[in-house]
Amino acid sequence: MRRLLPFVALPMALLFGCATILTGTSQNVNISSAPAKARVTIDTRYMGETPVVAELKKGENHTILVEMEGYETAAIAVSKSVNGWWIVGDVVLMSYLFWLGLGIDFATGAIYKLTPDNIDVNLRKTIGASMEGGSLTICVIMNPDPSWVSIGQLKPLKH
Repeated sequence: MRRLLPFVALPMALLFGCATILTGTSQNVNISSAPAKARVTIDTRYMGETPVVAELKKGENHTILVEMEGYETAAIAVSKSVNGWWIVGDVVLMSYLFWLGLGIDFATGAIYKLTPDNIDVNLRKTIGASMEGGSLTICVIMNPDPSWVSIGQLKPLKH
């Protein structure tokens, strides 16, 4: 049995690092919104309506857009960062092949983790004018909040 160990361990070490074996190269990111049923786009690719569970590659940064008509678009950056535990795992479990396992984990992206991995967006209603789909929408507020700062005043037209 002991003679077989190098024949089993060496090919595994050459093909995979610890993080690649144990967690893979992708990570699930949960995306929800209030109100629900908002459109979710990740890196310019439509993913569906909230709530969405997206499987993202860990070796890349991602941009998530959450959109709904009548609401401001929310943009969320999902960033990769090195998960230090996998470096320790490669050192302990693959001591003599440490650099090889670590290199594989970096190359596959498995050494990274994505943050945030739970995204809950509270969409804000659009106030004022907006252009969407080639049409102009104007919102008129009859009773403005007195704390709002006035940036201009409409004056009657002279005929």
